[in-house]
Amino acid sequence: MKFMRKAGVGGFASIVVVLALVPVGLWLAGGRYPFELLTHFRPHYLAAAVACLVVLLACRSWRWSAVALAVAALHAWAVMPWWFGGAPGATNGTPLKLLIANVNTHNTRFADVIALVDREQPDVIALMETDGRWLDELGPIAERYPHSIARPRNDNFGIALFSRLPLVEPEVVVLGDLRLPSIATGVLCGGEVVRLLVTHPVPPIRGHHARSRDQQLERAAEWVRQHDGPVILAGDLNATMWSPVYQRTVGDAGLTNARRGFGVLPTWPSRFGPMGIPIDHCLVSGRFAVTDCRVGPDVGSDHRPLVVGLRLKAGAAR
Repeated sequence: MKFMRKAGVGGFASIVVVLALVPVGLWLAGGRYPFELLTHFRPHYLAAAVACLVVLLACRSWRWSAVALAVAALHAWAVMPWWFGGAPGATNGTPLKLLIANVNTHNTRFADVIALVDREQPDVIALMETDGRWLDELGPIAERYPHSIARPRNDNFGIALFSRLPLVEPEVVVLGDLRLPSIATGVLCGGEVVRLLVTHPVPPIRGHHARSRDQQLERAAEWVRQHDGPVILAGDLNATMWSPVYQRTVGDAGLTNARRGFGVLPTWPSRFGPMGIPIDHCLVSGRFAVTDCRVGPDVGSDHRPLVVGLRLKAGAAR
C-alpha cells in the first residue's frame, strides 16, 4: 500500500511538473505555431492542477502539494480575471443587442436558430458558415430584419448579417491572403453610426493556416484603427483570450472583450460544454458598456452562440 501511494504521488507530481513547464515553454516559444495551440487550454491546466493538488493532499505529500498549489495559482492568474473587472453595466445610453453564431454549414437545425432569434430578439445577428441553403431557410428572419448583407459559400466561410437597425455603407471586404469574406458596415444606433466588422479566419490546423489567421486578425485590427467613434469586432476568431495572436489583435485595435466580468464562456466545441474553449468573440471600444454576455443554447452547430447586450454611452469619439 505504501509503495502504491508513493507511485501515485510520483505520477501526479510528474503531471504538476509538466503543468508548471507549459507557461515557461510557451514564453520561450514566443507564441509561435504549433506551440500557440497550447495557449488555448489554460482553464484545463488549472483544473488539472487543482485535481493534482487534491490527490496530493489526500496522500499527505505536503511538499508536492505546495508545488501543485503554486502551479494552480499560476494558471488561475490567467483564467480567473475573466470573472472580474468587467465594465459596470450602464443604465443610460442606447441599448444594442447582438447575436453572434457560427451555425455550421452542414447543420440542418434551422428552426432552432430561428427560435433563438425569436427568444432573444437581438438588434443585430451575425452568422458564420452560411451557404445558400441557410439563407433560404432563414427567410422568416429576413422578413423581420429588413437590413442585411450576405456572402454565402459552401466551404464553411460564408457570412451573413441581419439587422433591424439601418445599415450604413455595408460591404463585403477581404482581409487576408485566402480572400475569405468579412462584413464591414455601419449600424445606425441612437442617431450615431456604430462601425461593425464581422470576420471568420481559418482555424490554425496547419502552419500556413495559422499564418493566414494571424494576417486576417492583423488586418481586422487595422480596420478598427481606421474608424473613430464606437467600434465592434465580432466573429469566430479561432483564437482564445490566452493566445498571443488574440492579445496582439486586441492591443492593436484598442478593444475590450465583452465577456470580461462574465466568465470564460466556452463556445467550441459545443458538445464539450464548459470544457470547451472560447473562440467566438465580441470586442468593443470604450464607448460601450456591457450589460450582458452569455453563451446561448445548442442549435445543432459545433459552436454555441454568443449573446451580447451593450449600451452605447454618450461621449466624444474614440
